[in-house]
Amino acid sequence: MEIIFFVSERLSGRGGMENAISTITTTMIKKGRKCRVILSSPSEDPRWEKKLPITHLFDQYPKFSTYEKKTTITSSKLLDRVQYLKNPFTLIALSAFSLNIVNETRKNYINLKGNKFHIISWLHFSMHREKFKDFLNFADCHLCISSGIYNQLKVLTPSKPSFIVYNPVDIKQEFVPRNYNKTQFLFIGRLDNEQKRLDRLFSSLSKVKGNWSLKIIGNGQDKNYLEALADELNISENLVWEGWSRNPWDHVDNATILILPSDYEGFGLVIVEALARGIPVIASDCLTGPSDIIEENVNGWLFHPSDNTRLTDLLNLIVKGKINLPDPISCVESVGKFEVNTTVNRYLTAIDSILNH
Repeated sequence: MEIIFFVSERLSGRGGMENAISTITTTMIKKGRKCRVILSSPSEDPRWEKKLPITHLFDQYPKFSTYEKKTTITSSKLLDRVQYLKNPFTLIALSAFSLNIVNETRKNYINLKGNKFHIISWLHFSMHREKFKDFLNFADCHLCISSGIYNQLKVLTPSKPSFIVYNPVDIKQEFVPRNYNKTQFLFIGRLDNEQKRLDRLFSSLSKVKGNWSLKIIGNGQDKNYLEALADELNISENLVWEGWSRNPWDHVDNATILILPSDYEGFGLVIVEALARGIPVIASDCLTGPSDIIEENVNGWLFHPSDNTRLTDLLNLIVKGKINLPDPISCVESVGKFEVNTTVNRYLTAIDSILNH
């Protein structure tokens, strides 16, 4: 059985989804599974695609006047790619709208071939913001990267089997040292304030007294706004803007704690990446993701997204040295269930169970 991952949206080439696709497909291939990835078009930064079994439906990402045209044209292109496959296959869609395209492809495939293939969803964001919830029922089952998404899908598609699989992370990393003379806060991610809510973090940091700095690794549409906000809050001198990097951890020579103050996540891959390096984490207890990873006082702390006081208090306690930071070994041990082989085996078990039934 061939496993095909399909993405109808144009990828940036710099996100966690790309990392997950790459890790999952290469590991499945090493385990003897036949896999390929079909993208609508090359990524904005296509370097991650090298050495992966990736094909594109379009040379450039097309602009469609309606969702209906996007579905019709893209599903036709996808049918051209799969109708000549000799082996049985299943299609895994990485978004709700991709499910719509794959479902249309399956209808045409049945008319052409007289048989059908399975459709599986592998969604990477919380469903509370999903515009195309009606398309979720096109999946035969769901692979869920967090228990939050699992719970949402059990409500939205109660008749469909769902499996919690998480996202894979290479946890065999060297510890990142801690500087005990100065608190080094760390943020890694897109500068998209609607989701990542750096304004919340900046507001709390403006109330923190003591010797601290915040290293920000990432870029995005809200950088100018955030720089202006930092000036307004008089914390600019404490911030280090590293910009985007393909390998962000190469820019982290020491860190006290990683902070992820998001309003929503799908999984929170950067949390596991930090813990795998012995760095504890403070994260918002948003609907999906961080609560699967953070264990209070074991590898970090959670705060409610609307509770700025809790975040401010935690930051002050850390800077003043009045709270015991989790030790690096405890941080690493806490994320063992996200190790690559363990995670990929969960994916294969879930996929095989639906295909066998």
